[in-house]
Amino acid sequence: MSTVERGENPEGSSLPRGVSGDGQSPQEQGGSGGDRSPRGGTESDSGSWWEPSAALEAARSGEITLLPPTAVTLAELARYQDVAAIMAARRQIVPLLPAAVIEDDQVWLTMPPGVEYPL
Repeated sequence: MSTVERGENPEGSSLPRGVSGDGQSPQEQGGSGGDRSPRGGTESDSGSWWEPSAALEAARSGEITLLPPTAVTLAELARYQDVAAIMAARRQIVPLLPAAVIEDDQVWLTMPPGVEYPL
């Protein structure tokens, strides 16, 4: 069983070990971590731990696939030095809704104004 399957971070990772189903980090849960991710094919087809910038680079190179909301969130997180800086930041959460555009009988989603797609 790999470290990810056991719910452990790879050695040297600065990321928290798990996020609860309600989106709370281990610090917000009052605990030290542990894997609380769903298993059994609910929302993802695989899982592994990446630093935000490394995950974006892996997606750019085609090693992994990221959906737009994940890529945008990872780009936001990559701006911070570590988890403590992320947790200390005051962030205004604003919904980012793509627009559907029909072009040549194909539907495309466009990013909202002011949102840079990192891939």
